[in-house]
Amino acid sequence: MAKRTLFLIVACLGVALTVGMQPAAAGKQKELAFAVSLARKGLWREAAFRFQALARRDPRNARLWNNLAVAYEASGRYEEAHEAYEKAAALPTSGGREPLELNRSAFEAFYVTWANRPSSSVTDDETDKEDGG
Repeated sequence: MAKRTLFLIVACLGVALTVGMQPAAAGKQKELAFAVSLARKGLWREAAFRFQALARRDPRNARLWNNLAVAYEASGRYEEAHEAYEKAAALPTSGGREPLELNRSAFEAFYVTWANRPSSSVTDDETDKEDGG
């Protein structure tokens, strides 16, 4: 009888914990889907904001850091993209790492050239004057 009671208590606790966590997980999935939909629409700054909030709440999630890196990259925030790709690469991931590594290696090929580019001697004001603006 005691074993059966203990089993029922553990089973009920497991169900209660699972049910209690479902709304949070469902909310996270909705937020992730919304961030992805923003990215697909080309709203990269807003997508980056959403991915950043998700990554802050789940900092061990390599895929979130990868998504954040892609959003930073697409919005021209290359230093931040580099940092986010590095964080994603340092974290374990469930499933394959190949898509993450493909994104990172393609970005790194660009980033090395971008980071080592000579600085332009023409300022924005001078460019505006040359364009007649």
